[in-house]
Amino acid sequence: NRVSAVAAFAAEQWEPTVTAMDIAGRADIALVSIPANADLAGLVQALVREIGGGADRALGRAQQGLDAVLRAEIAGASLDRLRDSVSRALGTPVDFRARAPSNGAVALAADGNGVLAADGNGVLAADGTPALGVVSSTMTGPGVALTEVSVPVLVGDTLIGQFTAPEAHGDLAVAARLVLHNAAAAAGRLLDLARQAREVPARSRSELLAELLMSDSAINEDLLDRARQLNIALAGWHVAVRIEADDLDGSSPDEVRRFELLESAGQIALQAAAAAGGTWHLSRVARAIVLIRVTGSDPGPQAGAQAARSATRALQALGGRVPAVAFRAGVGAPHEGP
Repeated sequence: NRVSAVAAFAAEQWEPTVTAMDIAGRADIALVSIPANADLAGLVQALVREIGGGADRALGRAQQGLDAVLRAEIAGASLDRLRDSVSRALGTPVDFRARAPSNGAVALAADGNGVLAADGNGVLAADGTPALGVVSSTMTGPGVALTEVSVPVLVGDTLIGQFTAPEAHGDLAVAARLVLHNAAAAAGRLLDLARQAREVPARSRSELLAELLMSDSAINEDLLDRARQLNIALAGWHVAVRIEADDLDGSSPDEVRRFELLESAGQIALQAAAAAGGTWHLSRVARAIVLIRVTGSDPGPQAGAQAARSATRALQALGGRVPAVAFRAGVGAPHEGP
């Protein structure tokens, strides 16, 4: 009867039986799974656009792609989920290519599905700025080139990678570029929100600890309440490690660069100290990095020696990652309460 396709409306993805797929394969019939709540009028229009091709088809793909990006951003999707949604909507594979980290790069966690390097090799325009859209060719064999569209993904001003898709032609190429640019912008916003969600509580804890360390007066109820909200156990036992740079002014004449160096050094020291276990918090007092280990009970006479070993690990990590600056550390005695 010259049937081209059989469609099933189902709440979940339709999984035809092996027999049905075998029959459909021999008869060259497509088997289509359609969401149960799909709008029939819209479905028919989409089919007509796909069959007709040309500008109508490209416009339909673009609309599907933009709707997919909007839904993913509203849902707070991960980078992988956003990429998969756009790929399905466009009907073409979309990949995310992270920038390769260079020596000493600090990784930027993008979401739960991976780590994106904050620097490395990427696609740049002639003036050195991130390119807004690049068509490149990759050699896949002798004389065979695969052409693709590449759109940069920026978190703030940092280029972290590109969305790529095979190069289409005509109106479909315009639709693909439009959707990829929109997806890249959404990815940047989602990753920036994720970064803020990680950094803001940590910065709040750091500032509160600095207030406590510098306070000459009794700890008031406001500080205690803020500590509880930030999950800092002030009622426990604490051991502090203070780290300073020997010649910070000589490392850079720029105060902004010195601030960035201390910010990075603090994170490196915290990761190294926490690698051996225990609960550690990071703070800054003036130009000193302060690491504080918190325990729920008296850590005993070995607490100082354990903290000294953690300080040694932190200094070793700093020596490997920031070799241009010499750091030294001091360890305090265990102290109970705020």
